Amino acid sequence: MVAVESMRLALPFIGFEIPSLQEVTANGKYGKLVELGDVQKMADILNRLSKSEDEKHALSKQSLARVKEFTVKKIGNEWSEKVIEI
Repeated sequence: MVAVESMRLALPFIGFEIPSLQEVTANGKYGKLVELGDVQKMADILNRLSKSEDEKHALSKQSLARVKEFTVKKIGNEWSEKVIEI
């Protein structure tokens, strides 16, 4: 939920490569994912972003594009379909 909330605010998304964030970012298509525990790589990306308005802007646009897939209505419909399948 935190990832989607940050994306809704047009924040560039960077996170560790875990299943839930892989799903939210479409395996890194809509944000940067770093191997779990690679703190140095995370720091490098954050440092690079702090110096690049263009990259921050591009990631912000990606966040806004992706968050459209996580509306309450859309998620509710997906959950309803899964309950019906069971």
